[in-house]
Amino acid sequence: MDEANKIVDVLFKFAANKQIVLHRHKADYRTLVIQGELRIYRANGDIKEIRPVGSYVFTPAGGEPHREVGGDQMSSFTSATVTSTVSSTRSWPTI
Repeated sequence: MDEANKIVDVLFKFAANKQIVLHRHKADYRTLVIQGELRIYRANGDIKEIRPVGSYVFTPAGGEPHREVGGDQMSSFTSATVTSTVSSTRSWPTI
């Protein structure tokens, strides 16, 4: 966490074909896929895109609701979020 620049960096690791909850980002974010692939699904379940290893994507805040899902093999990606609400008083989970 970089409080001065209001950036939070996170490493996510998804088991094969596992998805997270439907959500929407309230801050700009960037992702870099470092293992496997990252699949993005729309709220209705349709595939929006597949990001292979090496994909680097910037997405502005306020996009459509979506789910990230790991590919057919374990997937890892990093995410950096730029937000105006980063605070050291917030409790972040250990990943």
